[in-house]
Amino acid sequence: LDMLGAAFQGAHDSARVVHVRGQSGVGKTCLVQEFVRGLEARGQATVLRGRCYERESLPYKGLDAIIDALSAFVEQLPEDERPVLPALDAALLCRAFPVLRALFDAVPDGQADMLVPEQARARTFQALRRLFRDVTARARLVFVIDDVQWSDADSLALLRVLLAPEDSPTALWVLLFRTDAAHAVELSLPGPVTELVVERLPEGDAERLARQLLGRSMESTPPQGLRQIVEEARGHPLFISE
Repeated sequence: LDMLGAAFQGAHDSARVVHVRGQSGVGKTCLVQEFVRGLEARGQATVLRGRCYERESLPYKGLDAIIDALSAFVEQLPEDERPVLPALDAALLCRAFPVLRALFDAVPDGQADMLVPEQARARTFQALRRLFRDVTARARLVFVIDDVQWSDADSLALLRVLLAPEDSPTALWVLLFRTDAAHAVELSLPGPVTELVVERLPEGDAERLARQLLGRSMESTPPQGLRQIVEEARGHPLFISE
């Protein structure tokens, strides 16, 4: 929690990334939920959440839910606070992410048809970076993406553009990554990245968690039963809970 808080404070002037890594069920999501719950309760930030799915197949699936959430957030802003983009940039964004059509007046995309695919992709990425920069200049945002290991190459390429250090959108990105997943993507990102590895619990903490989960059942649980739980789960929170 302290590491996440420090990264949040550092995101006042540039993008910051916390890469939360660990096995499935070890407590990554629980940790991050506790952190952002505190931010929201204190009114310190708006948290926009997304998640990747292994068997999902759609363009930019690593950022799709985040852009949906960003679009909904911007729609709630007063008209005079909404970002304004050149017509070509808006057209390219709406073509790549149809949900963004709600943010812009009807824009002709004839000019977009004149760009070769490489030009259109590069300009789309820069237009989205500008949109993120404009929005994060108006509000304190935290972006959380769970199961980033299931992301796709295009999403990671776009994410690298968004996080490029010079004049980056001032926001905290929390990316959760399963280290025991097969066929996971390689996650290499620019700028300052804090690596936060969530490990299995030490024996003493594992026993305290087991006692807490047992609650009143502790009264009828023999010492050897508690010991068996701790030993068999080997400090893994999900296994202790089960």
